[in-house]
Amino acid sequence: MWRVTQRLPVGLAEQATLFRNAGARRVAGVDSSSEMVAYAQRVEERDPLGISYELYDAVRLPRMGSFDVVTAVWLLGYAAGETALDEMLAGLAANLTAAHSSCSSPTRMSTGKSWRAMRPTA
Repeated sequence: MWRVTQRLPVGLAEQATLFRNAGARRVAGVDSSSEMVAYAQRVEERDPLGISYELYDAVRLPRMGSFDVVTAVWLLGYAAGETALDEMLAGLAANLTAAHSSCSSPTRMSTGKSWRAMRPTA
């Protein structure tokens, strides 16, 4: 079981709530939309679960702690290009605990292949 989890983007706070209810001790939600973060914070105020919500752009995601699980549902498709995608992946990987990291480098997945090598060719 994971201890801490980070969720990007926040969305409607549903997945962060699911992680917390499933037993995660610490859950942090991150979104680049101030409206989404404000909505999630209102959900948290209405039904407090101890989830924190932060406003950050995933391309410039700081190290927010050490997380066992980092999710990026509907996030990577918003990358403006390969450089932005690399920066998003690096930020996500930097927030994972070493024991739970599935990335050996920001652009290498657990398969050992670069995401660039796995994309379709024309």
